[in-house]
Amino acid sequence: MEPAKGAARLMAVTQLRRMAWLTVLGMAATVIPVAGCAATGCTPPAGGRCAGPAPISTWLHGPLTLSADGRTISGRFGCGGRLSADETPSTVTITFHASAVKTAGLSCAMIELQVRIRAVLGARVVKDGVTGEVLEVHRL
Repeated sequence: MEPAKGAARLMAVTQLRRMAWLTVLGMAATVIPVAGCAATGCTPPAGGRCAGPAPISTWLHGPLTLSADGRTISGRFGCGGRLSADETPSTVTITFHASAVKTAGLSCAMIELQVRIRAVLGARVVKDGVTGEVLEVHRL
């Protein structure tokens, strides 16, 4: 009978580990979207995301890249949205406008987004429109 007790204990520990991981993932899905909701006053559904401006660093997966002609900035963003740009002679400010994601929808695709700027980027600094953070842009 001793082996059966060990097997039952192993199953109980395995189930506890699974429940712990699900709890951690659930908390992450709830906490991460809140970053994009401060500007809109929206309360995201559990596991969802509010529409509106959100920090680029929260949703960007991989680098921002600049096209060969120096006028298109692109990157891969979780769950999609759109990019907009405001330009001055010394700065390009990019804002990520997150799309709304319904409850438990954050296991979505990485979407390639891009924004075309009026003038070649050149030596201008690129900043996040929500946080003001200076962003690194990889040139192709």
